[in-house]
Amino acid sequence: FRAMRKLDKTKILSTEYKRWEEGLEKKDKKHPSYGSEKEYFVDIFTNLLHVQKGLCAYTEKFICDFEKVSDKNWEKGRFKNQKISIKPFCKGGNVEHFNSDLKKNKAYLWDNLFFVDTDVNNLKSTKSVDTILKPDLPDYDEFKLLEYDYNEHIFIANTDLSDKQQDRINKMIEILGINLVKDEREVYLAEKVEDIEIGKIKTWENTQVYQFPTAFEMIKREKL
Repeated sequence: FRAMRKLDKTKILSTEYKRWEEGLEKKDKKHPSYGSEKEYFVDIFTNLLHVQKGLCAYTEKFICDFEKVSDKNWEKGRFKNQKISIKPFCKGGNVEHFNSDLKKNKAYLWDNLFFVDTDVNNLKSTKSVDTILKPDLPDYDEFKLLEYDYNEHIFIANTDLSDKQQDRINKMIEILGINLVKDEREVYLAEKVEDIEIGKIKTWENTQVYQFPTAFEMIKREKL
């Protein structure tokens, strides 16, 4: 898998929830009020974490062991253990409504939901969004939209793009909190890069990262 890699949200394991959500949409009905105690909440957040490989959708910070949300944990279209809460199942995080304006009437719309780090969720809050950095769109390509500045350990807009596009992207990088984990990302990745560059057993090809994979891939492409 490859802040922000493209996410394929077409893999639906929580099929009971999706059937219910599609029924609401087909009839253009207002969605019920939203809450973590509601019937499909566990099915939603676990399926999101499955799609996201256990990482925050925006920062790619580790949130949950992928084994906990692998395919085998679903049965008959529902997550097997319906009694879990985000904590202690995960280290934390929240289901995030990408476009917060949709939360009032379409709170359970699959296309608008991601699972993100709690600090990122709090930072983004109800800010207006630009879909240019919505990671589940068919034409989203992190390598065309973003660059990684290894000296600063921050993502910036791809400098090959027009000034207008760069402005849109840089604004969304800020809104989505992609660089909020800058210090943590720097410590984690600098150690990996150092191991490779001083010629320990690790090479670029056999080094595995359990978080920040897009930043690592961009550094790798820059260095090789």
